[in-house]
Amino acid sequence: MKLNLSQIFLDHKVKPRGIIYVGAGEGRSLKRFAKFTNAQILLIEANPVTCERLKMAVGDRPNIQTVHMAIADQNSEATLHVTNIESNSSILPLTQYKKLYPNLSETQQIPVDTRTIDTILAELNLLPEDFNILYLDIQGAELLALTGASEILQHLDAIYTTTSQHQLFEGGATLEQVNAFLNEHYFTPIAQATPYHPSRYEVVYIHNNLINTSILTPEIAANIRLHPPAEPKPTELKITLSRLQELESEQELLKYQLQQHQKDLGKSQSDYQQKHKELENSQSQLQQTRKDLEKSQSDFQQKHKELENSQSQLQQTQLELKNLHSQLEQSQEELEESKGIRDQILADLEKSYSQFKQSQTQLEQSQSQLERTQTELQQSQYQRDQILAELEQYHTRLQQTQKDLEKSQSDFQQKQKELENSQSQLQQTQKDLEKSQSDFQQKQKELENSQSQLQQTRKDLEKSQSDFQQKQKELENSQSQLQQTQKDLEKSQSDFQQKQKELENSQSQLQQTRKDLEKSQSDFQQKQKELENSQSQLQQTRKDLEKSQSDFQQKQKELENSQSEGKKLETKVKEVQDQLKNAQNKQTETQQELDKSRSELHDTREELEMANFQLDEVQVELEQATFELHKTKEELEGSQSQLQQQQKELEESQSQLQQQQKELEESKSEVQKLREQIQQIQQIQQYQNMSPPGQPVQQYQPAVAQSGNTYNAALVKMFAKIIAETMPD
Repeated sequence: MKLNLSQIFLDHKVKPRGIIYVGAGEGRSLKRFAKFTNAQILLIEANPVTCERLKMAVGDRPNIQTVHMAIADQNSEATLHVTNIESNSSILPLTQYKKLYPNLSETQQIPVDTRTIDTILAELNLLPEDFNILYLDIQGAELLALTGASEILQHLDAIYTTTSQHQLFEGGATLEQVNAFLNEHYFTPIAQATPYHPSRYEVVYIHNNLINTSILTPEIAANIRLHPPAEPKPTELKITLSRLQELESEQELLKYQLQQHQKDLGKSQSDYQQKHKELENSQSQLQQTRKDLEKSQSDFQQKHKELENSQSQLQQTQLELKNLHSQLEQSQEELEESKGIRDQILADLEKSYSQFKQSQTQLEQSQSQLERTQTELQQSQYQRDQILAELEQYHTRLQQTQKDLEKSQSDFQQKQKELENSQSQLQQTQKDLEKSQSDFQQKQKELENSQSQLQQTRKDLEKSQSDFQQKQKELENSQSQLQQTQKDLEKSQSDFQQKQKELENSQSQLQQTRKDLEKSQSDFQQKQKELENSQSQLQQTRKDLEKSQSDFQQKQKELENSQSEGKKLETKVKEVQDQLKNAQNKQTETQQELDKSRSELHDTREELEMANFQLDEVQVELEQATFELHKTKEELEGSQSQLQQQQKELEESQSQLQQQQKELEESKSEVQKLREQIQQIQQIQQYQNMSPPGQPVQQYQPAVAQSGNTYNAALVKMFAKIIAETMPD
């Protein structure tokens, strides 16, 4: 919980007349100065973008002045390290601060000018003695700012600063260093808290001469060093002398008036020493009564003014209540907006989860397709083995046929070469088949590699699914925290409404008191008129005193009656004063309860801001998980495209294998035809041996030529010619 600055200043009787706020940001902490309405406030911010937003937030409030400048220990230049959370930016580089907040990152660097606090005041033509409170929130550069404020430190009553137990920024100050520096300047830490992190502090220092030692422990009170009293300045002496001269002149004027009254009194006494001693006594009593009445009237007017002031304060309190109510409504709107963001995040989570399920089903489908492709590949490999076995059988048969031809036809060497050429072509075809087989095996290996990659992708997808479930649990936890914060906010709202009702009751009582006071005032005016009438009658009695002593005594009795009525009026005035005091006490109690409710509302808003910050962190982590899921999906699509490409290559290899199988069948048909031609040649040779001598062989050639194609017919003709030349007539 944050420190209550108003209560701390009240405990040590520190009255803020001027506040210097260094590192004001967007002005969110200005609500801590809400009670200091008469104080002059100087806001200083280093980030130009944030400073513009600060000026818009402040508006045209007459007691606040905004300056864009970085504060350091000298007038120079520096680099502002801006982070993704602008309130954590600093002119010092981040070192250990990133370990406290891992999601914090530096977004940009801005060159800025630096000034000391004393220089800023001189440039703005502001007097250091007009400011007595310094508020520092500049992320590690607090000691630099204090070092450059030697002039203003002589006039300060209190200092608020944020610091840390360890050095979180490069060159930044620690709590021990700040304590040592301010101890040399007669400042003592009175209160400290850790609202943000256990190692980050907010500390309030009070000047030793102002510390209320009655609320401190004896150990701390014994170590306080008092600052020696400062000599009065010439300006203060001039003011004191002028005031003394005015008092002396007023005293001389009063003396002159007193002497004049004494002279007049002496004349009146010389005129009425013997005749009107009793009348002078009654007149003196009448004057005394008149003075008392005038005094009571002045007291009544003063009380009436106090009542009007209390009424104006009550109206001010009502305005503050309205402002608090508007702030509460704004907090509720922000809470509803955070709920909408939470619902949107849950919808995105459900959408991403459905996409994840869909990608998982696609992965299973691709895996089933891969298995089917693998079975088809195995079948094609089996068919290829069968074709190769048949090819080897035909090859052995062809070799056997070639051996028979070599034995039976030693004379057909030229035709044998042609057969060898065809055999070489057949071997080339076999080599092509083996090459296609090696390509097929290579494609099979690539397919196995893609299958392993697909399994790895599936594992990564399962891992991202587990991370997604973990992030979903964290989001549910943050949602429960947000609901708890909402409950606390509703509770504080109910307390606020109850306090408002009590304030309205006190206001009605104050109005009733005002009516009674007006009634007593009318009674007082009536009595005053009666007193004036009695005074006129007394003057008439004075004129007729020599004629009638009895009338004078009667008037004296009337005067005594009026005096008793004046005493009664005084008692009524006292009663009204008591009622006014009671109303003021009730108003102070209501004001204290209002301050308490405002502090509770402030704490609730701080907790809401922390919940929003945690929600932003969860949203960033969710975006990272979505990005990883999208990346995994892209990898899955890439592997699917690779799988489709490999499937296409497999189909192409199958088509090539079918083409080669067709070519093999064609070569088999050609070999079969060649065998038939050889058989025909052998039949022709046998027939030639059996034919009568002298009969030409050419008459049998057309029949042979008709049985084959053109190439085979020419071959048969060639064989017939060779046989005819070698055979005897």
